[in-house]
Amino acid sequence: MRYVIPPQPEAPSIKDKKYKLITDSPKIIVEEVNPNLTRILSEDDVSRFYMNYLVLYDTVETENGILPVLKIQEGLMSLDELWSKLDDVKKLEFLRDLFSTLKKGKVYVYNNFDEFYVSENLKPYISLRAEPSAFFEAPIDWAKELIAHLKGATESLWEREKARIIKEAQTFEEIINWLKELRNRHREIQVKYFGMSDKGPLRSINEDSFLITTYNSLKSFKDSKLNIFKGLFVLSDGLGGHEKGDIASKLIIDLIERELLKHMISENHINLEEIEKTVYVVNNIVYARNTERKEVREKMGGTVAGVLIVNDEIAWFNVGDSPIYMIRGSEIKEISHRDVSQRIAKAVSQAVGIRPSSSIDIHKGLIDQSGQEFYLLIASDGLADVVQEEEILQVVVSEGSVESKVNRLLQMALGRKTRDNVTALLLEVKKTELIGEPEK
Repeated sequence: MRYVIPPQPEAPSIKDKKYKLITDSPKIIVEEVNPNLTRILSEDDVSRFYMNYLVLYDTVETENGILPVLKIQEGLMSLDELWSKLDDVKKLEFLRDLFSTLKKGKVYVYNNFDEFYVSENLKPYISLRAEPSAFFEAPIDWAKELIAHLKGATESLWEREKARIIKEAQTFEEIINWLKELRNRHREIQVKYFGMSDKGPLRSINEDSFLITTYNSLKSFKDSKLNIFKGLFVLSDGLGGHEKGDIASKLIIDLIERELLKHMISENHINLEEIEKTVYVVNNIVYARNTERKEVREKMGGTVAGVLIVNDEIAWFNVGDSPIYMIRGSEIKEISHRDVSQRIAKAVSQAVGIRPSSSIDIHKGLIDQSGQEFYLLIASDGLADVVQEEEILQVVVSEGSVESKVNRLLQMALGRKTRDNVTALLLEVKKTELIGEPEK
């Protein structure tokens, strides 16, 4: 059977008769030629480190002293190769586990990162000594040099904060807590947003209403804190032909805010059933008011299109024909479902308040957040009817603030003499970049 000896400053010269050296570059491989020769494994801190990772097989006597013999794991790769393969969370967890294991004993670590190997199941093959010697240094100093060696994207939390931790940290515990804090922050997102509405060139009143409600809360973990962003963005288009369209859309917006705000404040996760329940409650309130009115022109109704954000969870929901678009990279996609009549052009087949909750369809879903950045646009049909998706895409991905982009979209719709009110809510969503890829 063949085994591996951790990297050494010099190729070891084997003294005992149990093993023979097979190769000393790039990895030190030995073969067990006398398996009947046994020795008792020592219980020193060096051995305990390898035992913790379940890789210690034996020890071998060399001219440089007793060295560990480790089980060969599949797919041994260099440190830099490993760093390029792991996602950010796994990188942080690997370092945290490594440093947590090192701090358990008094050891010194070989300081050549070019000879730091890791198996596919993240078992480190580094060389340790029980006493200080040339090329081996105290583990806290080695850990700081390792952090400095491992690169991330220029604007990542890793690159922005590691200089401070290298300078200030005096113990492994401080470094480990920093890694835990970074790990917890992988759920943080940054959201920029802006909304605007206009009655349009042909309408005397604006029957569109929109809502933007956001706040941040601080969630405490055992040894770190996570800044949680929560936001509710909703548009309602009062139904055309109903005299109370402007009142209806405002009422619907206010009721949704009242009902969903309870969920936003108390929960740190999104429950799609809670969103559906909220829309049903709002529908029943508006529908009940309508049943008290005898005149058709006094009855109220409106579309609903909304986005709820609770940290890194994002949900969309809609009833009616107000669209919600996702823009990611060079692609735009409508993620909502438009409820329009198959028989009458532009007639809305579903809306809040015009019939009992048992008769309305609420579309909803969670948003796939693959990728670091994307946009969400909630629009009324006054915009969607006259500005094509490709034009929306070009405006949204262009340079400028979310406010300037919303302004441009509205001006495009108004310049084309849209026949309806025009409203747009634009959200720019970015994930917090923990480490990322270093610039080449």
